Amino acid sequence: MPVGGPAREVATVDFGPVHTAALAVFGQDVLYTPAGGGSSSTVRGVFRSSHRELDVTTGAVISSNQPVIGVRLADLPNGTANRDDRVTVGGVGYSVIEVQRDGEGMATLRLVKKVP
Repeated sequence: MPVGGPAREVATVDFGPVHTAALAVFGQDVLYTPAGGGSSSTVRGVFRSSHRELDVTTGAVISSNQPVIGVRLADLPNGTANRDDRVTVGGVGYSVIEVQRDGEGMATLRLVKKVP
């Protein structure tokens, strides 16, 4: 018997309907292209480019924008996201620099603007 009593059964929750509703309300269509040269697909994603400032205790302020997009992994061409995949939002191209999976079928992709 585990410490603290018998093991408890963990309920699973299907977040699919929640993800669908959130993407329908807050998302926009974006073009997603895998880095390996696969076919591009239009998917829904919630895009943000938030401004951030960081005081590094020297008195200097570093200012930056960090574009990110939230996507449902199942909607992507290969069912997954990878570094160097490409996302086009409103005609602006970005490359994926980090994939942060949430364990529930969604991921936040940290992006960097592509230089033409």
